[in-house]
Order: sequence, then C-alpha cells, then structure tokens
Amino acid sequence: MDELLVQIAKGLVSNPDAVNVTVDDIDEAGVIVYHLHVAADDMGRVIGKQGRIAKAIRTVMRSAANRKDQKISVEIDWFNQLKKALFITACDEQGFLCSLLIKHNSR
Repeated sequence: MDELLVQIAKGLVSNPDAVNVTVDDIDEAGVIVYHLHVAADDMGRVIGKQGRIAKAIRTVMRSAANRKDQKISVEIDWFNQLKKALFITACDEQGFLCSLLIKHNSR
C-alpha cells in the first residue's frame, strides 16, 4: 500500500526524490495511518485547490485498502514542512538582524 502512495505522489511533485511515506502501527480501531512527506515546494501540488487532490489521493488509497479488507487513513504531514520553513526563515532573519547590528556598532 505504501508503494502505491509513493507512486501517486511521485507523479504529482516536481521533486520525486523527496517523497517519503511512513506507516504507523494498527491502532485500537484497526486503522493503519500512512504519513506522506514531500518537499515544501511540492505541498501545493499534493494538496491541490481546496484540498481536491488530497481528497482524491485518500479516495484511491481507501479503495485499494478496501480490496484488501483494511482500514487506512492518509495524512499529509504539512505541519512538519511548515515548521522547517519557518525555522529557516527565522534563521535568515536573525542572521540579517545580526549583520545589521554588527554594521551599526562598527560605525
């Protein structure tokens, strides 16, 4: 099942090498959770306008799981990508502010 999710995602993104899927153990309700990770630049391609592509991915995956009598859930882990992007932005801004303060003090 995870191979199917990887192939679907790789067909959508511009950086297929960054596609990664992790699988949680079966929970108490019998649901297997698949976590899809893609590059931050490709998040929009995987989610789509108003989440239509994400919904289609989940529908295809659920249909494949039903054929194997499995219950699954597909999570697109955008929050981790967002945290990384915010951290990089904060570091850049901090570096810019540090260099600005050094120039100001050296006058």
